[in-house]
Amino acid sequence: MAGLWFFAHTRGGASIPTGWQIIIVVNTLLYPYTRFLFESAVRFHMGDKRFYVPAGIMLFVKVAAMMICWFLALSWASVALWFLYILHSKNEGEQPQD
Repeated sequence: MAGLWFFAHTRGGASIPTGWQIIIVVNTLLYPYTRFLFESAVRFHMGDKRFYVPAGIMLFVKVAAMMICWFLALSWASVALWFLYILHSKNEGEQPQD
């Protein structure tokens, strides 16, 4: 996503402002956390069901989900990190059975 954004804005010879460069880097670094939150929410709502759809539709949905997650990474990452903290704390309390 960041590469596409960079390519689109530098195509005419103009440079990307420093503020936008920082946002692009931060969104790229926070994207995995946002994607984890998104996939967890989808898994919660849909369960382990499998849907068989044409590849073109599935590709469109996946790319749209990736774009949404990347563009909203700055705002969703705090919720995602909190969610990971809760999951880790819950799993840490369980003792392994010998």
